[in-house]
Amino acid sequence: PAIKPKTEMAFRNFQARGGFLVSAAKDAERVYFLEVQARRDNTCRIMNPWPGRPIVVHEVGKSEPVEVRIDRSNGECLEFSAVAGKKYAIEACEEIHKIAFGDPDKIDVLVVTGGLGIDRDQFFDLFDDCNDIKCVEYPLKDESEVFEDICDWKYDVLLLYNATQDISPKRRDNFVSLLKDKGIGLVVVHHAQAAFQSWHEFHKINGSAFIYYDVQIDGKPWPHSKCKGGMDIPVTVCDKEHPITRGLTDFRVLDETYKGRWWAEDNHVLLTTDHPGNDEPIAWTRQYGHSRVFNIQLGHDSQAYEVPQYREMIVRGIRWTAELPSAAEKPKVELRETSGSIDVLVDGKPFTSYIHRIDPVKPLAAEGVLLTKPVLFPLRTPSGITVTRGWPFEKVEGESQDHPHHAGLFFTHDLPNGNGFWNNSKQPLPAIKHVQAEITTDATGNPALATVMHWIGKDNDTLLVEKRLTSFIAGRDQHIIDFDIELKAVADKVEFGATKEGMFAIRLAQWLTESGGTGAYCCKPRDTIGFKSPSAPPAHLDWNLWRGPARIDAYHANYVHYNWHWFWETGNGDLNNQGTHQLDMAYWALDKGVTNPIRAMAIGGRFLWNDQGETPNTMLGIAEYPNGQHVFFNVRNVNYDGYQRQVENEYYFEDGGRIIREKYYPKGSNEGETINIPDGHVTPGGQYGSFIAACRAGDPQMANGNAVEAHHSCVLGHLMNNSYR
Repeated sequence: PAIKPKTEMAFRNFQARGGFLVSAAKDAERVYFLEVQARRDNTCRIMNPWPGRPIVVHEVGKSEPVEVRIDRSNGECLEFSAVAGKKYAIEACEEIHKIAFGDPDKIDVLVVTGGLGIDRDQFFDLFDDCNDIKCVEYPLKDESEVFEDICDWKYDVLLLYNATQDISPKRRDNFVSLLKDKGIGLVVVHHAQAAFQSWHEFHKINGSAFIYYDVQIDGKPWPHSKCKGGMDIPVTVCDKEHPITRGLTDFRVLDETYKGRWWAEDNHVLLTTDHPGNDEPIAWTRQYGHSRVFNIQLGHDSQAYEVPQYREMIVRGIRWTAELPSAAEKPKVELRETSGSIDVLVDGKPFTSYIHRIDPVKPLAAEGVLLTKPVLFPLRTPSGITVTRGWPFEKVEGESQDHPHHAGLFFTHDLPNGNGFWNNSKQPLPAIKHVQAEITTDATGNPALATVMHWIGKDNDTLLVEKRLTSFIAGRDQHIIDFDIELKAVADKVEFGATKEGMFAIRLAQWLTESGGTGAYCCKPRDTIGFKSPSAPPAHLDWNLWRGPARIDAYHANYVHYNWHWFWETGNGDLNNQGTHQLDMAYWALDKGVTNPIRAMAIGGRFLWNDQGETPNTMLGIAEYPNGQHVFFNVRNVNYDGYQRQVENEYYFEDGGRIIREKYYPKGSNEGETINIPDGHVTPGGQYGSFIAACRAGDPQMANGNAVEAHHSCVLGHLMNNSYR
């Protein structure tokens, strides 16, 4: 019901309150697919997408319907009992609609035409045998209207085959946003180099421009370009290793020559020609924002389409800009077993090593330190840059040498049955012992390493058997390591104790660590609010005045009074409830003149309680400011035995020092120095009285804090909440 009419949308595995994954699809007319999967035994409550029509709910794969109850106290809510792990289809009785999310492996291409003609049928025939490419043509009517609204953009690649000119500032911004924000692929064909003549940023996007008239570019005169059709153009493949041209031979083509184009010096050239009437470059690639760009001069008419190399490059160009390489284009991953480790190579170059035993020939740089768990070390990017800290394996100038148990990428836990697996690096036990390894492939054919490990406690008893499948997926621009880990208890009972340490971790190289920032905490124990049924508001409450513009239909007792904080229509959760005070103090620590962050993120959830509340009871938020400072915020409301209340701020400095609870700790020191903090100035009347007095006098300076600064503090919480939601 919250989705606007005529909206087309689809989503998979949307995590909904109560422990359900919801998948749905809607076209402009109706919802035609709805499915939920229960993550635990629970009652599923979901609004009827087809109000007034009879509904059937059945387990996927079975025809027998499950019992459905309908609650009409607030709309038309369907209720049914769901079993953990099972999927349920929800359908209007009259018809069963097809699941239609589209093929995730299909590349959707929007071909924009207009301004000059093309041999349309012959061009689209290029894709007849391409099962992975779906092309849709958009013939422009008023030069650039396709970029008027990109909110519902659904194409992976934009192929420009137009020569239109007018494009408004708004449409220019949207075009750039498609590349910089959405990261779609861009293919520019033939006369599209002459499109949008007055917009120089477009020239920079595609790396070239065919100039119709003498102009000024970057303050310099640029004469108009020249063209001539029907020319026999010899083409040389100058980059024989690029995915678009790999394996292609030189060729000739009857096409139009282009001479005197504006040209970007950072283009990566794929094809050239020595035709005297043509500029040397024929095809090239480049990067703009998050997008790959492929530009090819050829394609005046069907004579170009008949050349096999041309047809192949158009298809490959689409695939490359969509960043979906074919199997032949993927880098080769190889695993080699050596003494104490298994090395992972990509195209013959080292990526990482699974190290389970220290080679005596190459001991650890950290003296007296033992390797008490298998690790992946080092980790390198596709270009060969190491992103893990060298210590304790090797000493790197300028790197810290703390916490020698922070070794590469590792998986462990601090306190299974009281055994400190996480911190141990000096004693033989407790330890995670490597037992066996097998070089294999995963279910999708990726090279993988299957390992077995024993978690052995300090008393030499085996607590757990770990089976791990580590898959290595290599790409030209990124590598992925995928872990599938199974822990099986060998002891009668294995309890993972409460600990501040992590379980899955990577120690980054020093140059990747952040410096400077403030942490704020709202770790205040709260409790579940349960469920309250809709009812009439109490006589003493003006319900309409209380709810104001909030979109609330029915009163229930969990709104009034304090629990309104835990509903999105009326509150912000503890992040902007108690947390507002800590965020304000965090804002004090930022450099003067800093206002709003440039980006923010948050993760978390409402765990354990399974109640009516909506806001998270566990949350980590991060905000980054233009000057490089950061604010971290932590919410922990779930009470438990041993819970530590923490409502305070901590401050971290570039030199590694920190202030915690009115003590300054130099880098590497656990000995705090008490600092004297003078009392702050509070305006007469305190924060409440001074605010009222300032409003009456019309003088913001009379207030304890002005509204603009209060906004900058509060906006931190709002942006983190936006990210979480």
